[in-house]
Amino acid sequence: MPELISKYHGSTISIGYSGRDPVELKVNGIIRDKAEQADYLKLTTSVQTGYEWHEWVEGVFLIRQQQIQLTLVCNNETIADQKFDPDIF
Repeated sequence: MPELISKYHGSTISIGYSGRDPVELKVNGIIRDKAEQADYLKLTTSVQTGYEWHEWVEGVFLIRQQQIQLTLVCNNETIADQKFDPDIF
């Protein structure tokens, strides 16, 4: 399963999918948002990273030019980005 994983303020954040399964956004291994595949998806959730402090997390799934791009964004800052060859699915 192609998956993009990043650490952010003590949390492990990931976006990934396998075959025809839904795309999943996970925080610390727990699915926080998911959706059926499409050419473009934005999955979102919030994460508590401190006492009364929350971060907005986005996972972006994009199919473009025969590649699949996965991106993780926290508070409007890209923290991870990777392109995958669709043949590995």
